[in-house]
Amino acid sequence: MGRWYSELIPPAILLDQPGITVGEYSVALNKSNRDKGEDPYLLAKLLNLPEKPKEFAPGPYGYGLRPPHIEGNIGGYRVRLTTGVKLGNPVVKDVISSEIIVGQLVDFATEHPHLVNRILSKTQTKNQCFHYQFEGQIVYPKIEYDVFKSLRKLYKKYPQLRPENVYDFGTPSGRFCSPKKRYHGLENIGWINENGRYFLDKETFDRIPEGGRLRTKNIGYTDIILTAEVIKTGRWDLLDIESTSEAKESFLDEHPESKQRVNIAVWDAHMSIYAKEKGLSYFDMLHLRAPHDS
Repeated sequence: MGRWYSELIPPAILLDQPGITVGEYSVALNKSNRDKGEDPYLLAKLLNLPEKPKEFAPGPYGYGLRPPHIEGNIGGYRVRLTTGVKLGNPVVKDVISSEIIVGQLVDFATEHPHLVNRILSKTQTKNQCFHYQFEGQIVYPKIEYDVFKSLRKLYKKYPQLRPENVYDFGTPSGRFCSPKKRYHGLENIGWINENGRYFLDKETFDRIPEGGRLRTKNIGYTDIILTAEVIKTGRWDLLDIESTSEAKESFLDEHPESKQRVNIAVWDAHMSIYAKEKGLSYFDMLHLRAPHDS
């Protein structure tokens, strides 16, 4: 009969509130994030939206200064600012390159870039490159923080950090994403954006299975319905605990309307599978579900 999952909060909200705006969607999602503080980018992350290109400002020695960005939201919002660079102590480094010159920044895969102060040796290799040994200094970013108690004040000073300026909310469609990635199947659940209003992608119901399979950790249609009912009844606390059979039965006994909806979802799911296997039309399937329509 399905299980509730916190990962299914985003599609469950769309199921019961089709056509909601970005603002309405963000408010609903942040209710589920109540113990962790408001994440201004929560909706964009869960919708798996692409980030807009970031423009790095030119800094000393050709070092790119990262633009301001929000870092952390517990007890306030910190905006991280890269205000310049600082140099470390002189060190001797080796690198294979076609050419390096004094004053150049040399990038290393696992380290900060190094500023070349003096080339100590240069030996040609077999692949038309050179083995350089140089004296240089590590270039570190100089970091400062601007702290705000509210997003309103933060956005007033840094309007470029508003979600719509960081993520591409013009994306017409996509699939949901879960940072936890505990279960399979969320990638089958899609959404569409029509003129700034969000809906579940109808193709979702052809892609997802009928219900959760605990052993394979799949999520399905009846799981979305049950999660939607938990949200509708305001039982956000249940989404923080495992959906055991006992907890589920207790919830459904307390909420008869939810129980009826979940039972219909189970019937619909199995009838949908049967209809697909038999090649029945949608009209034929409606006849199959008739006992639960009254």
